[in-house]
Amino acid sequence: MASIADRIKDRILRKTNTGRITRSRPVQKQQPLAQILQNARNRQNPKKKGTVGDDEDDEDEDRSGDDNHKDGSQPSSKKPIALRRCEFCYRDPIGRQMCKQRYCDYTKGWKGNFIECSNCADHRSQNPGSKHRCKPPLINNVWRKYGVADPVDYRPPTCDQCLNSKMANQCNVDSTLGYGCTISKACRDGKCTVNGQEMEARPNTRVDAARWIRAECHACQNKTKKGTVTAGCSWLRDRSTRDQACSYCQTNNLTCLSGGRVVANPQRLTLPRTWAVKLQVFDKGFVECRRINPERRYCKRCWEDDHDHCRADAGSYSYSCNRCTQLGVDCIDAGDDTSYPLFDLARVGIGGFMPFVECNCCREAGRNCDLQRPCDSCIKHGDECDDWVGDTAKYCIKGRLDPPPGPLYYLALGYGSGGVDDPKDGSAIEHWVGPATSIYGIPENQNRNFIATMGVQLRSMLSPPGAPPHGDATQGGLVSGRASGITREQIAAWIKERWPQAVPMNQLGHYRERVEAVRQKMQDIRDGKIVSALFSDFPGHGGGDKDDDDDTNNPGVQTRPNDDADPNRGVDAHGNSGHVTTSSPAALIFDTSAPDWLSEYINSDMIDDGVASPPFECPTLPGQSQFGFDAAAPSSQVPANLQFSPFEVSHLDPDLVLIDIDQDLDTLMQIDSLPLEASSALEDAEYIDHNPLSIDQEEAMFIQRPQPTLPTPYSFVLGCPKPQDSPFCNVLGLVPEVVTPIAPGGDETCSEIRDNVHCNNPVALDSTCQCLLHEDNAAHVCNACCKSSAKQLNDNLVTNRELHAFRAYLCADCTAQVSNSIGQVLRRRIVGAVNIWGDCSDSYYTQTELELETPLGRVNFKGAALPVTGCACATKLLAQRLCWKHRSRFGGLIVAQAVKMREWCLQRFGRNVCPGCLVDKPPHEANSPKNTIQTMFEQGPKAWVCLACGDWVVNQKQMGLVPGWEQWHMGT
Repeated sequence: MASIADRIKDRILRKTNTGRITRSRPVQKQQPLAQILQNARNRQNPKKKGTVGDDEDDEDEDRSGDDNHKDGSQPSSKKPIALRRCEFCYRDPIGRQMCKQRYCDYTKGWKGNFIECSNCADHRSQNPGSKHRCKPPLINNVWRKYGVADPVDYRPPTCDQCLNSKMANQCNVDSTLGYGCTISKACRDGKCTVNGQEMEARPNTRVDAARWIRAECHACQNKTKKGTVTAGCSWLRDRSTRDQACSYCQTNNLTCLSGGRVVANPQRLTLPRTWAVKLQVFDKGFVECRRINPERRYCKRCWEDDHDHCRADAGSYSYSCNRCTQLGVDCIDAGDDTSYPLFDLARVGIGGFMPFVECNCCREAGRNCDLQRPCDSCIKHGDECDDWVGDTAKYCIKGRLDPPPGPLYYLALGYGSGGVDDPKDGSAIEHWVGPATSIYGIPENQNRNFIATMGVQLRSMLSPPGAPPHGDATQGGLVSGRASGITREQIAAWIKERWPQAVPMNQLGHYRERVEAVRQKMQDIRDGKIVSALFSDFPGHGGGDKDDDDDTNNPGVQTRPNDDADPNRGVDAHGNSGHVTTSSPAALIFDTSAPDWLSEYINSDMIDDGVASPPFECPTLPGQSQFGFDAAAPSSQVPANLQFSPFEVSHLDPDLVLIDIDQDLDTLMQIDSLPLEASSALEDAEYIDHNPLSIDQEEAMFIQRPQPTLPTPYSFVLGCPKPQDSPFCNVLGLVPEVVTPIAPGGDETCSEIRDNVHCNNPVALDSTCQCLLHEDNAAHVCNACCKSSAKQLNDNLVTNRELHAFRAYLCADCTAQVSNSIGQVLRRRIVGAVNIWGDCSDSYYTQTELELETPLGRVNFKGAALPVTGCACATKLLAQRLCWKHRSRFGGLIVAQAVKMREWCLQRFGRNVCPGCLVDKPPHEANSPKNTIQTMFEQGPKAWVCLACGDWVVNQKQMGLVPGWEQWHMGT
């Protein structure tokens, strides 16, 4: 008879080799006991794999069939029933019957977390309110999944906390499974509720875990994490579509991913169109390349440099990551050695990763330094380079590049293609790549964003015409191969292929002037002078958006004397000034040349940071307009009926306008229950872009609000220390600026009334009136009714005459100033220039959303002028999804607001006064605004202030309707 020790040995052996207790085998008995015990310990504590790309949690201790296993293996069929079945499938009669049809299939997700079996999910979904839970043996963390009877949409789609926030469309609360959202901190802390019912904390899944609960795709999720307002990922509305690209990725031509795996790639990539690139690159979306991703992982360069992020543009996912592109170095997948080529040659040498901390030896010896540690100069001269610590480790390359870098790396740094001792003097075609001269070497504790901004601005002033070379071979791209292997001859050939008449940049007449201007500005910084990061004396173009969070701002100031250096080193920036941001980082301080008298009349209540509205994103612009405006978009002519002065008192009686649309107002809206966050102008600028409303309480549509804290049109008058009591209010403050997308029909019905009967067309769950006053009982509006009410409003109430009457035109002098100089716009912040539409011709930054800090407060450049009015008023009034009652109500209010403002100006000042002149002149000396008829045929820019929202529109080509409305089409 076998001894007790033999029986224990045999039992361990059988369980170790098979996962279940079986009869012993002779070969197993021959295995040493120590080896058997070691095998058992190995199974209980699998080794963690340290190589990039290996998933340290993929070792499945009980081989329970992890759906996310890296090799895609199926659950083992050898699992013993006693160890695998959950309590429901093992003990419950119903569960045992279901288990006969489909075996208990709870799976391991990540770490110690499991996902319930399908039988439990189906049983719970078929028995709502049962609170049934899957209980596998000895497992506590079991998460619910969808059952056969669960709907594919979500009702309600938004939690209580996000309901009236600007990111309501991005709320990912799973009301079906009972998991909270991750938008607000309160929700992440477990305080998320739906209709007052508390939701469970959401599982904190890893990026490579497949989406089995309500979730966005990677690109949309990253936009949400950045706080960018979008129309919301379509996966949040219908989980049955998660096997295809979401609507956002389809609209913006992005790669759509889930669980680190590609769901769909765009059929044709969007190619770069200009050399004048933006400082930040991810304007549409990006993808985090993480170590545990199942497909694309960290690149070796970012991994070896201990970099916080490795991010690929979702618009060119199969190409080099952002950092490697800027540095002009090889981008190699650290998991499987996949090489990712360059996509856009114009991106090399431009961006926030370029500024670096010079090593001490090069700084003291006046040598040219580079990013490698040790650098080229220290290797050449046998010096000891800086240790890999502090700012060096934060911004530089660890070790020497292997293989050695090619010409692109040195061109990116502002040197010639031959290395750090090869001056970039503009004499070669390949010198167009990267900045025109070396500017990126900085000492410690300096503002890196400022230097990066200088590089972008220099590129905007010195850039080839047309589109840059790209790497998409399917569309004629020539850029190929690893960056280190690209030769200067190839670079020159690629540029000439796109620009057959290519000439070296030093043959341009303004080349030396531009380069010397940059060097002078950098020298001014070293001398401790205040300079502007944007060149107000040079034209430019381009745009901006947020890219990486890796660019850290160091506020310390260090100056150094002017030492003699070679021309190629003359712009090594050492200084501290403000910098440009598009979201949360510290904003740029500008010397706006404000007159000395200004500080005497600045009321502290008028200097407020403000909040910029999210950029205009409208995925619903594919078709032709139905509005029938008098002027075609491309035309420079103005409608023939515009025979009025910009401040002429309208013959339209606002009281008559409001008669019909006031009916049923008390029953339509309950103002008292409107949440506080929906009425805060400073906390939620998505809906209140410029100022809080200050309308009489009898206007039952609105709640009483505090007096404006931001400067408004005519609120400041020279010589008067207190703000003027103008009747200004932003009447469209409760209508979102971002247009909701077209949605196909769904299970809801349209509640609009047409021909005295309810429409009842099928609509999607979220196709509701976007006015915040609806709260959680918003009226559903179908596409046909939305388009019909917009056209009816345009035809019958808000005509072209009224749309133009919203504008207070600037005089000729002020128009030229604000259209040609960003500094002139900034200094007019005190007279209401807070939100600016249109771009100043001296700065490419103002073509996209941008926040700039001035001594008087923040100025928000909103990007290109929007259709019709230039500001967001027409977009909100005519393109947004609104019910008829709200659309008509707002139409009446906005006309009445324009009438009130014009009448008040005439009564207050006795004549028409240019709103821009009031920054320098008292009212009796201010110029009169441009006359519409006199200037409609004049050459030069046009500018005006909207009397309805207070926004400024600058540098427009015509005084007619701003083009773009012809694309508004809300569907049928």
